[in-house]
Amino acid sequence: MPRWKRPYRDWRAFAFYAMLIVVVAFAIYDAVTSGLPWPSRWILPLAAAVFGVVLWRIAREGIYVSTDGVRVQGVILSTTVRWAEIRRIDAGGDRVGYGPTICLHTVDGRVVRSTVQPMNAVTGEAPMLPERIYLGLVDRLRELHRLAVTDKSAVTTSAHEDN
Repeated sequence: MPRWKRPYRDWRAFAFYAMLIVVVAFAIYDAVTSGLPWPSRWILPLAAAVFGVVLWRIAREGIYVSTDGVRVQGVILSTTVRWAEIRRIDAGGDRVGYGPTICLHTVDGRVVRSTVQPMNAVTGEAPMLPERIYLGLVDRLRELHRLAVTDKSAVTTSAHEDN
């Protein structure tokens, strides 16, 4: 099974700190309200758990690479494209209503749009990177694609160099 790894650093990992604070706060609330009936005692911790799952999914959103290919992880769904299936990687494809994003164009004509965008895009939802890092990510994906087509072992080495 391949190890999927982000080829860039994402600021949304800090969402886990907020999630931890909320879960701890609701655990304290539950301890304080332990004498109340069950529904009123567990509704807020349950809401915190749902909130935590949503934060987890948002924090996992992005682009991942492995020796097998590229995985575009959304909040709900993910799409995996093998390196051999990629024809080209584009930095300026538009997500309708959201602005430019990284697109993977496949040999069979599909276009897989990621949620990773440069910061000059006004969205508030997608993972936004500074322009320099965004363009560097596109170049890195292109290089990994080139390496994967010629030598699969080079992708593993290159994908793990950042950490």
